[in-house]
Amino acid sequence: MFWEDFVQATCLPNNCGCELIRFGEWIRQPANFFSSLSYVFIGVRLLFISKTFYQRFWSSLCIVLGISSHLAHASFVQVLMSMDFTSIITLMIYPPLTILTQKKSRGFHLASVFLSSLIIFGLMFYLPKWIKIISSLGLFAMILIYHIRYMKNELRHGTFLGSLGLLTLGFLFFMLDEAKIFCVPDTWYQLHSLWHILTALALFMYGKWSFHSGRW
Repeated sequence: MFWEDFVQATCLPNNCGCELIRFGEWIRQPANFFSSLSYVFIGVRLLFISKTFYQRFWSSLCIVLGISSHLAHASFVQVLMSMDFTSIITLMIYPPLTILTQKKSRGFHLASVFLSSLIIFGLMFYLPKWIKIISSLGLFAMILIYHIRYMKNELRHGTFLGSLGLLTLGFLFFMLDEAKIFCVPDTWYQLHSLWHILTALALFMYGKWSFHSGRW
């Protein structure tokens, strides 16, 4: 089949979460493949409520995440799996990066995002899976500290707290799936799919909150 012609993901053959890997098929993990579309739907919805260039760009990054996750779960080839992780991390670093660069030209801002994503992709391509996950968690902690330090007056807003709660619950399902707890491989009911749906909703709530704050 087509995907076998590329460098395979390092988690193969049996360390890619719970859902059964369907080798020899175009879509190797169908449940997680289709649930990835939730990011695309959320990104499109955020585009409709975006008012600034930076908000529209962040909304577009949500769509890119959906497409990257979509392709990653279809293929389980290394380059597309790395793009999936890169999309997640780029979304995380975009708010503080925007605060730092929005007083510059848009060209400078776009170049900063592109260069950051390129560096992240290079790291994600070569790092082992669990190092990627731990690194992403460490970066998320740093971003959360940034919010606490610089946006503490807005953090009590229910939309932000709801976003954080959904993200935490989604990550719990992600870890249960990785550990193959409550795992039924050959089914459409996957905890990793719940991770996709809950984190997509978290992104939507975060987007509404951050857009309302007027910071970017």
